[in-house]
Amino acid sequence: MVFSASGLSTAPVSNVLDEGKYVVRIASAESVLSAQKKTPGIKMDLVVISGPVQNSEARIENRHIFSTMYIANEGQGHDIGLMKLAKLCKAAGIDQTDDLELNDLVGKEVVATIKHRMYNGEAQEDVTAFQKYTE
Repeated sequence: MVFSASGLSTAPVSNVLDEGKYVVRIASAESVLSAQKKTPGIKMDLVVISGPVQNSEARIENRHIFSTMYIANEGQGHDIGLMKLAKLCKAAGIDQTDDLELNDLVGKEVVATIKHRMYNGEAQEDVTAFQKYTE
């Protein structure tokens, strides 16, 4: 019996992007709270514009990477979260103010560093840093 699966011969074996640096456009940014501790964060939809050739054969153009940056209310998590947010603002060319207008992030192009982290035994993309994008 033959099963017809159009496109199977060129399908990637993995959908996870390789670790590396990618030029991304911030498609959306919204305020969220974590489910358990109600930690405030910024959930972003990043669209890949360009990046390295993939060992995994994953397609990169117009891929969406979803990333949430949490900023704890106090302690070391607060300091680390603020540092990451400050780096994002700098990379996006946005002033660092105590009241960040999330819509100001939308449409900005930055370089995102992607690493892998394991979740339920599966590798997932994790945005670990942002840098300014210069053409």
